[in-house]
Amino acid sequence: ADMHDPEEDSLLLQLFRTMLQLQTEAAAEIASFMRANSPLTELLSKYNQREPGREALVGMLAKPITALEAAGIKINLEIEPIKVYNELYPPDGSSSAPSAE
Repeated sequence: ADMHDPEEDSLLLQLFRTMLQLQTEAAAEIASFMRANSPLTELLSKYNQREPGREALVGMLAKPITALEAAGIKINLEIEPIKVYNELYPPDGSSSAPSAE
């Protein structure tokens, strides 16, 4: 889709909406919702790498994140799994990682 064409972007967002509804209905539990590398998560990832997608995401999230920070609530927004793991279980061994069973 042409990221500068509002009509094409609108059609793409309608597709996301339909896919989100289907995944929501199919999710067995909230913890499994959008956890897999499904076509939807891949599409959303690619969409948000485009400039208009990033702008929309920042526009939606900036106010609530700023409010949390202003309230003194410390939040970590890292989503890359290896970085989250290394933060929880530093490689220096200062915290023990769960055993793999």
